Amino acid sequence: MTPATQALYNAATQILHDCRHTDRQSCEVAMSKTDTLMVCCDCFNSQVYARRAARKAQLAERLPDCNRCAAKPHTCTYGGYRLCGRCLIATKREHNTNANKTGVLAIFATRLLVNTGEWKGRVAP
Repeated sequence: MTPATQALYNAATQILHDCRHTDRQSCEVAMSKTDTLMVCCDCFNSQVYARRAARKAQLAERLPDCNRCAAKPHTCTYGGYRLCGRCLIATKREHNTNANKTGVLAIFATRLLVNTGEWKGRVAP
């Protein structure tokens, strides 16, 4: 975990420690086996959203970038290429469109019917 991601987790935990709202509905948060904090529901929800953002950042730094757009982390593999969700859908559509244009011979295509030369993060499979 990088220091930036650790700082995001620390900021999420700090939201709970900084809660001083006594006039709102409160809930108990178990910080450890012996430590329990009383925080308002709004601060608890803010902490949850901050922790989710930290987890998303942590996962993004572990995953390599998409081979097509090189902007987002990849989530799946298609034809030997690592693609994010949007690029996966676009690649499938492009492949199917080219297969329909080619006709019956597309059944024997062993590679993608997609021009990968234009991809920003192009890496051969």
